[in-house]
Amino acid sequence: AVTLPFTEDFEVATGTFIGSEPAAYCRSEVSWSFETNRPLNGRLRFDYYPHNGTKAATLDVDSADNGKAVNYLVGTINMSNYDTSSTNFFLLSFFHRSHGDFEDPRDSVWVRGSNTDPWIGIYDLYANQVNGAFVQAQNIELKDILKNANQNFSSTFQLRFGQEGYR
Repeated sequence: AVTLPFTEDFEVATGTFIGSEPAAYCRSEVSWSFETNRPLNGRLRFDYYPHNGTKAATLDVDSADNGKAVNYLVGTINMSNYDTSSTNFFLLSFFHRSHGDFEDPRDSVWVRGSNTDPWIGIYDLYANQVNGAFVQAQNIELKDILKNANQNFSSTFQLRFGQEGYR
């Protein structure tokens, strides 16, 4: 199980993935998968647009082919040592950056207590964007979000970043 606090900076992630990849980047604390509805041009890149350091996870399309890509970066984290009945806070913070994206419902972030629970929307990337600049989402309290949805942390807790668009 993961020990908190946990930071993901993607500094040792490499490569570009076109089409879905179930094990795009794995380390002992988290396994990241990439899912897309466009197997020929939905793209995950780790070597572009870092906020701090040399790496970041970037979701986009390889080429505009008159079709929208729906891309997801899904992290599975073993959170079985934690429980929503705890008095502790479980805060999520991250940086994001938009590159002229249009409003799409899947430009969002979700969590779920386990890989079989329904997704819970926690953050709208589009509504909180500043085009071309990094924005920090801070202190999203996961315990209350899961508890209010009758979910709990588990060995397959998941965090999902979504991107939808033509670029």
